[in-house]
Formats: sequence, structure tokens, C-alpha cells
Amino acid sequence: MSATVLTVDLVVLAHDDGWHLLLVRRGKDPFAGRWALPGGKVGAGEGATAAARRELEEETGLRATATDLVPLTWRTAPDRDPRGRYVSLVHAVLLPQRQQVRGGDDAAAAWWQPLPVPPYGFPDAGAERHLAFDHAAILREVLPAAPPDRSAVPRVRAATEADSREIRRLWQAHAPAGGTVGVPTTHPADGPGRRTLVAALGGFLVGCTGAPHGSGPAAEGPALVRPRWQGRGIEQQLAAAQAKESPPR
Repeated sequence: MSATVLTVDLVVLAHDDGWHLLLVRRGKDPFAGRWALPGGKVGAGEGATAAARRELEEETGLRATATDLVPLTWRTAPDRDPRGRYVSLVHAVLLPQRQQVRGGDDAAAAWWQPLPVPPYGFPDAGAERHLAFDHAAILREVLPAAPPDRSAVPRVRAATEADSREIRRLWQAHAPAGGTVGVPTTHPADGPGRRTLVAALGGFLVGCTGAPHGSGPAAEGPALVRPRWQGRGIEQQLAAAQAKESPPR
């Protein structure tokens, strides 16, 4: 039996007069000439996040931070790659605007595919003829989490249990060097001053704020925002929503 190969795929979405999806044209077999999601093999001694960042830069020239990448789902079907058993961890990257891209490594070209509104009208029923591997199926699974309109303004709302993993990742990414940051509660019923708020675009979080574990009942946690979205008013939105939720006593 051949060994299982670990790979990564990236669903990169950007807003620029509507939503766009980053695709690459494969420069070699399998599926030479077809469009695909950026991605590739995880190298020896390399983690999946590092591999995703490397593959994205090699194939498109786009640089992403570890905080930009959101692990979404595993693809494990035994027939998803004609070369053998390839298992992939799919990541999402959500950008407030398109960046300049170019094909590189084994990608002959890279371009931004405009998406319909809502974005899950893409890909159509015949996409398997144009997209490589099982990437059409990946998009049908992932795109329903994208914002269903042209607005790139995040909506501030109370966190739910489903947000826990992403809130934890965002909090840990902001830990000071050599130190730790408390991870906030994600249960809205924990009492005044302890509710975690998130700034969300569809099913993707771009920021959060709240009281870390162990803080007092009226403590305010910092507003934590993904690097690409900083300076776009999201910190102020979160702070204003938190002040409204937890007025001073």
C-alpha cells in the first residue's frame, strides 16, 4: 500500500467591487491546464499552516500571515487525486481587497475569479470539467460561509459556541512574545461584562473582543483584529458594541 500524502488547499476570497476567488492554472499533470485552488504538499518537518503560507506565495506571490489562515475542513476521499492517497487540509483566507498575483512554481497563471451574489452560485454544475481534483466540491462546501452580498463591512454580534475555535486562534495569535493571553469565554450567558463579541463576514471571523478568563465581571478585553482588517474601523466597532453591552456600573 502506498503512503498517504498530506497536502493543503486554500480558498482565498477578496472583496473588490464584489467578491473574488483566487484560482491558479495548473502548469503540469495531473490536470494540466485546468484551474485549481492554490495548494500543494506539506514538506518533511513542516506544519500545515507553514505549508499553506509557502504554497500560496510560491504559486501566486501572495503572502499571508498565520493569523490570516483559517483551517476549515479535511478532504479524505481515496479517489480525490489520481496519483494516490492524498489527504488535504483546506484553509480559507479572507481579504478586504484583491492583491496583485502572478503564477509561479507549478502554477502557469493566477487570477481572481469574480463570484456571483450570493457567492455560492459558483461553481456551476459543469465545473468539474474546468476545475482540478475535487476543488469544485470544496468550493460548494466552503462558499456558503461567505458573505451573501457585496458588502465588506463586518457585522458585530455575540459569539456562539461555534466561534470558539477561531476566537481561541485569534487570541493566541496576539499573545505577547514569551507570554500568554487569556482566551475569552464564548458563552453569552456568562453574565454582564463577560460576553465575547465577534466581527464576522458571513461565517468568517475577522475580529473579536471580550473579557479573558479570570478577569473581573466588568473587565474589558482588547479588540483583536486579523492583520489584513486592521485600520478599517473594526476595532472601533467592537469597542462601541462592547461598551453598549457592558455599560459602567
